[in-house]
Amino acid sequence: MPDAKTILKIARALRPEVIEQLHRQVVEVAKRAGVTHGRRFRIDTTVVETNVHYPTDSTLLQDSVRVLTRTMHRASAALGDPRGRIRNRLRSVRRRVLIIGYAARSPKTHTTLVQSYPQLMATTRAVVRDAATMVRRIGQHMRTVRPDVQ
Repeated sequence: MPDAKTILKIARALRPEVIEQLHRQVVEVAKRAGVTHGRRFRIDTTVVETNVHYPTDSTLLQDSVRVLTRTMHRASAALGDPRGRIRNRLRSVRRRVLIIGYAARSPKTHTTLVQSYPQLMATTRAVVRDAATMVRRIGQHMRTVRPDVQ
């Protein structure tokens, strides 16, 4: 959590006009969402401690594979594909990320890191290739369903 000094530095760097504009935009979004009428606005700056998922290269790849796989499963179901058409590589990615995490904390396992990252990258590339294929299939499906759509 930034201390008061850091917040003041940020506020000085942004200038009061920018901060006021940010506040106005927050109120407008809240009014559009029906959260507030916008007559009065009070900000609570209470901070709650939480566990943070620190982004590492391997976990960012894992998150990407997870989201792409989930999206491809949904698209596959929308296209009417039989269940299991999309290969789920999440287990192998999770295993690789765990191995990389353990190896990163151990000083003697540099070779494990050197071997694991290319395997993780290869699996991620395969998922990206599958996603590109899915995009092409969706495009073909759209052209057959609605020929006027390019």
